[in-house]
Amino acid sequence: MSISSTGYGYSTFINLGVGLIVAGTVYGFASIIGMLVPIIHSYAWMILTTALLKIFNIVPKRVENAARDWYMFINKTMIPAILVAVSIALINLEELLSVFTDLSYFTVVVATILFAGIGSGDVAVLGASERMNLMAFAQMSSRLGGGLILVIMSFLVPLLL
Repeated sequence: MSISSTGYGYSTFINLGVGLIVAGTVYGFASIIGMLVPIIHSYAWMILTTALLKIFNIVPKRVENAARDWYMFINKTMIPAILVAVSIALINLEELLSVFTDLSYFTVVVATILFAGIGSGDVAVLGASERMNLMAFAQMSSRLGGGLILVIMSFLVPLLL
């Protein structure tokens, strides 16, 4: 499993360190600008800063590769753990248990899960195929599919309840 963008199949600790420093510097700069201009969120400033650095070719290619290696490292090691932790933290057990006591609600939940299961699994599929760099496209299709599921279920829920 390669996380390097340099083509050698591995990242050095130096590349990861340089990537961390670049990411931290851009984040820090964006946070400062976000405090000075609070109308625009600091993450938007971070995206804008990164785009400008890339458009005007300010950052040397070696440093760009190091930042890409840092992104790939975080993408492969931290994102799955963060997804699991956030998912577990957001589960309301009381609400989950209420599903099993109300048959009509349980039917709607099962139907929604079955319909959603047809078009979901972006992280699982892209992770298994080592194509996480295509996540933006997968998210777009999932959001469109999710919107379609919401429309379908908004018609079906009144019939089932």
